[in-house]
Amino acid sequence: MGEMEVKLVRLCPNHGPTTNYDANFNCLECGEHTKEEVITGDMAVSTYAAPATTLAEVSAARKKRTCLQFQREIADDARICPYCGISLVDGPVSPETITAVAAAGGVIGIHGLGHMMLGQIAKAFLLLFGGLFLIAGIVVSIIMAIDLWEDIYVILAIILGVVYIVLFIWQVMDANASARRRNLNFDNHGLRG
Repeated sequence: MGEMEVKLVRLCPNHGPTTNYDANFNCLECGEHTKEEVITGDMAVSTYAAPATTLAEVSAARKKRTCLQFQREIADDARICPYCGISLVDGPVSPETITAVAAAGGVIGIHGLGHMMLGQIAKAFLLLFGGLFLIAGIVVSIIMAIDLWEDIYVILAIILGVVYIVLFIWQVMDANASARRRNLNFDNHGLRG
């Protein structure tokens, strides 16, 4: 039995197989997102008439990740840019979505969800425990104020409430800024052909 040919193509829903796409795999002719499709041997039947590209041709013409600051190519398996030291990310994120998740979580007392989505696990847990600690402090202060009728506990509850609000606002703004930094890092270390 002969060796089976493997073909790898990117399909545009409007133009069929194409090599004319940007770093986000959107067709440069119509803007539609292209899909990668692997075709082998007898299964190389496509709804499009254009010829497919072989796997070897794709590997040779593949776009490389490049550090724009130093104009140097980065190894495929690198997780940190060896030239500028920036942590490399797999793709862009939506700052609006990250901000919305951070805000929604903070409203119900779960700070750090936006940071969790960005992979900032340590910061996310610090924010979570900080928010829960403040909520517990507010609740205890209110209970003590009711039981003991002392103004100091009312003042303490107000101070902790203000700190909680400040933490809420800061974690939402920081999640947004972190998402934007991540996208900038991705853009500065993107695929170049």
